[in-house]
Parts: sequence; structure tokens; C-alpha cells
Amino acid sequence: MAEGFTQFEMGSTLTGVSLYARRGYREVERRQVPVGSGEAIEVVRMVKRHGFDVGTTPCSLQAD
Repeated sequence: MAEGFTQFEMGSTLTGVSLYARRGYREVERRQVPVGSGEAIEVVRMVKRHGFDVGTTPCSLQAD
């Protein structure tokens, strides 16, 4: 890639995992993230390697 990026990495809540997986991200790990008052949520670390399609970013509203 022109800017030297080789992958994208992000954290997803459980409800977003299938969406990001359909867009080429893969699950790397899960961890509990504290959100206050002794509560925590599970966050899934996801990675998308070089070679992604520009028109199919996780934020696009394209129908499958």
C-alpha cells in the first residue's frame, strides 16, 4: 500500500464480530475491558491484512 500500512487492527463488541468477519477481519483474541462501577464488557481484537478491497470497508453500507 502507498502509505506503508500492512494491516488494520480494531476492537469489536460481540455484536459486531460477524459484520467485521464478513468484511475480511479475523478474530485474534478476546478480553474483558472495564467500563466502570465494577462492570466489564468482552471486546474482540480483530485484524484485517493487506489486500483488502477499498470499497468493502467495515463502515460501507453495501449489501452482500
